[in-house]
Amino acid sequence: MKKIMLGLFLVLFVTSSYAGPSSILGAQPLSESTEHYVGVGWPSIAYEWWHAGSPDWAIGAELVYGDWSGEFSNVDVGFAINVPFRWQMHQSGKTSIGFKLTPGAMIGDNDAPGGDQVVGAFRGEVGVPISIDISHQISLITGVSVPASVVFAEGVDAYLVLPIMPRLGVELKMIKDVSPFLLIELGPTLAVGDFGVEMELGLRSWIGTVF
Repeated sequence: MKKIMLGLFLVLFVTSSYAGPSSILGAQPLSESTEHYVGVGWPSIAYEWWHAGSPDWAIGAELVYGDWSGEFSNVDVGFAINVPFRWQMHQSGKTSIGFKLTPGAMIGDNDAPGGDQVVGAFRGEVGVPISIDISHQISLITGVSVPASVVFAEGVDAYLVLPIMPRLGVELKMIKDVSPFLLIELGPTLAVGDFGVEMELGLRSWIGTVF
């Protein structure tokens, strides 16, 4: 079995002189009119339907089951909508730098001592995606994301969540029309409210594909 898997991998790598779909995680503009993004991980299952333009833009939805902004925004189950916009700001050789703006909203519920608690949030995420082409088939993804949110919880005054998350990931463009990816975002997260200021380590991560 190991020999079969290794053989399949080598065939895909050697025979794939073409690249897969456009980068969604990085900064390159879309080369096709539309692309689809699907990711599974923490804190959600996410889908985005991307459209080429100036900027590239998308309509997305998430089934949320964790900290929507990385920390301090936990829900047991919720639903979110997002509308990402992405601009390519700079291209130098194999490195692309972009700017991304993603407004969104989430509604869900959470267990609380007095019973289920309704939780909602508005998010204005900004980011600087950076993609580096290691080869024709492999791109390294880095940069930073700031998924700033205002969170509303039943029985609690609204509070601000401010994460600063460096990101690291990889896109594999080895199969025509399919581009698997892995992305991890990890960094300090502040919560500011009538309780004062608290800080924890926030985490978001997804594995999925673009097609």
